[in-house]
Amino acid sequence: MTGHAKKIFVWTFLFVLLSGAALMSYQQEENIYLDSLAVVTCNVEGLESSGRVKDITSMVNRAGAPDVVLLQGVMGNAEASFLAEKLGFPHYCYTSSRSCDKGLAILSNRDILNTASHFFMESKAGNGALSGDLDINGQRLKVVNLQLDRMGDGPGNGKLALTDFVGMLGAELFSDTPRSRSIEEVLAWVGAQGAPQVIVGGDFSSIPLSRAVRAMNEDFKDSMWPSFEYFKGTSRENGSPINLRTDYLFHSSNMTCAEASVIAQPYGHHHPVRAVFEINL
Repeated sequence: MTGHAKKIFVWTFLFVLLSGAALMSYQQEENIYLDSLAVVTCNVEGLESSGRVKDITSMVNRAGAPDVVLLQGVMGNAEASFLAEKLGFPHYCYTSSRSCDKGLAILSNRDILNTASHFFMESKAGNGALSGDLDINGQRLKVVNLQLDRMGDGPGNGKLALTDFVGMLGAELFSDTPRSRSIEEVLAWVGAQGAPQVIVGGDFSSIPLSRAVRAMNEDFKDSMWPSFEYFKGTSRENGSPINLRTDYLFHSSNMTCAEASVIAQPYGHHHPVRAVFEINL
């Protein structure tokens, strides 16, 4: 090998070595600035009082080991506290609806700070939203749990006539509804709190591509999109003859959803939705 060829070889070797070291350093730095958070949402209102806690525990356990659980239809603060203890969550917060002692609960393995609640102006059921801040290694993450009024007039276990069912879906897709107006309230309420990263989950009582869901997509990303799970049914309420997807987990655009799925289970009217988010630290 000539002297010139040796110089080229040495410089090439040094370049590859330094490039590899820089890449490893960058990847390690990226890992330092990322943390994951598994979140589950589920409406437990349809569960019978007999064996209710056992069923909820089984539902959450089927979803793996979440860091945060958003529950709708919780039967009072006492049940929220008991569920947090039963499931091994050291922190929880709760708010009841304005019309009855059923409400929203956030269970967390991290401390919940700055809790707040908001009630929707048009909600006939007194529904609203509950929020709290989580400290993720020094980074503030806001979690919002909400319950919107059910669409349609069908009973929870009954069935709508086909024409009524089609009309109900058409109204959700193209009309201004109490749910779409409630979402406008949520977006304004959350925006005013100024959190850099936000997760919004719960029972939206509305279908994908509805006006309410499209409004959410203007500020947040649906954890199920794009995936085969996007149209997978989570609820058989509202008198629907088929399972509809009405339960969602949304996240800020500056976060990443690593995985999301509907957890099939035999209890109640809803299937839990689970997502794993990468938090920017």
